[in-house]
Amino acid sequence: MLQTAQRSRWTWLVSLSGTLVAALFSLFAAAYVAFDTSLFADGDTSWHIATGRWILEHGAVPFHDPFSFTMPGKSWHAHEWLAEVPMALAYDLADWRALALPFVAAFAFTLFLIGRELSRHFPVRWMLATVAAVFNILFAATLARPHLFAWAILVSWLLLLLRAREAHRAPPLLAILLMVVWANMHASYIVGLGLVGVFALEALVQDRSPAATLRAWVPFGLLSLAAACVTPFGIQGFLYPFQVSGMEALSVIGEWRQTRVISDGIFLAYFVVVVGFAALSWRRVGIVRLLLTAALAYMALKHIRHQQLFALVTVLAVIPLAMARFTGRDRPAPAPAIDRWTVVLLAAGFLLISAVRLMVPLEPKSPPGYMGGAFEAVPAELRSKPVFNTYSFGGPLILRGVKVFIDGRADMYGDRFTLDFDRMSDGDVRLFQQTADRYGIEWVILWKADALSAKLDKVPGWRRIHSDEIATVHVRERRQPQPR
Repeated sequence: MLQTAQRSRWTWLVSLSGTLVAALFSLFAAAYVAFDTSLFADGDTSWHIATGRWILEHGAVPFHDPFSFTMPGKSWHAHEWLAEVPMALAYDLADWRALALPFVAAFAFTLFLIGRELSRHFPVRWMLATVAAVFNILFAATLARPHLFAWAILVSWLLLLLRAREAHRAPPLLAILLMVVWANMHASYIVGLGLVGVFALEALVQDRSPAATLRAWVPFGLLSLAAACVTPFGIQGFLYPFQVSGMEALSVIGEWRQTRVISDGIFLAYFVVVVGFAALSWRRVGIVRLLLTAALAYMALKHIRHQQLFALVTVLAVIPLAMARFTGRDRPAPAPAIDRWTVVLLAAGFLLISAVRLMVPLEPKSPPGYMGGAFEAVPAELRSKPVFNTYSFGGPLILRGVKVFIDGRADMYGDRFTLDFDRMSDGDVRLFQQTADRYGIEWVILWKADALSAKLDKVPGWRRIHSDEIATVHVRERRQPQPR
């Protein structure tokens, strides 16, 4: 009786097509993210908007720093310029409300593609559970930054490669255009090039015609490599991901920290399931994809920013093979068609979400990018003078027209400068005083949790003029000349 009741509980879900269920879930995700203000919790969003504005005003991509007073004119590659321009256009159209929409669309599209593909391999309820797990992992990094657009491109690129492997051929050459867009939008395009190598190697290992495999995959790989260099920065832009990954300063940047058992439980649960099932089904998964899983696992455990990469790749390239022994599907079903009513549902649902989002006021108030009322407390005459600011406040200050000490472009500031800043933020008053004298710092805006914030209260020559639960502001006190 109980089993019959449970079975009937799922009957309505089984009767729906996988594509329709994927569409419904993606709309749920879109609505959830659209009204969650943590989408704007990162200060980097603001300097991305400012960069997009600069590009639109000057009709060019910046090659040198226009935003700080500490690195004026230093070489800087705005490698995400193709994402920053639409960000600026959306923000100037209707502030944060409009800015949310392209990111919501990219996030929902990513989940829809995953759900639609998994419906070829799993029963609908299994597909829904898997997509929900991926949603939870992605949500932790769902911020209004270019990497959200890159997620959608990564999934699209990966599906092209996987379909090519199923058909024992090379991907279509038109996919090269996707690589051009990716290389101008986010540095994760380097992963896309790596995946070409992975699946070309798999074709060599598994297919019976090495010569035909090389003729198919080598030209595609070379053209993909060439496409990745079609940026305003040429070969220097191509080298950028390698330069950043080798920076010593990554150790003090939150999104580059190691994965931890206590704070990353959802990801680790998914990680254990994927690795466990891949190991149990190692023959079906194959040696090449096992090695891919191991490489992604290493990256994800070393840096939390790669947790989402692990989830997006393994959910499509590993889980369907690893679970085939349980689903009984040796071959995936044909790609499901997107019928007219699903398209209507997606369009109508997103338009409704967009309309409500544009009507409801939105004021981001999520740390660490939120400064509270601290900036408004700074006297107008001080705002144009040199400031020492918290790392995550750099973007919001740039958007307000302030030349900053530092911001999220650690690649431009370099290891030594960023590590010295971290020492000062952690309370190295002596180094701060030397730095303040060197750059003529007149005011300081810090996260209240920064150790330097409390220590400045005891440093002669500095006076606190504002404090709230988010931030503090100190100003330099100049000694008045003594009368003779």
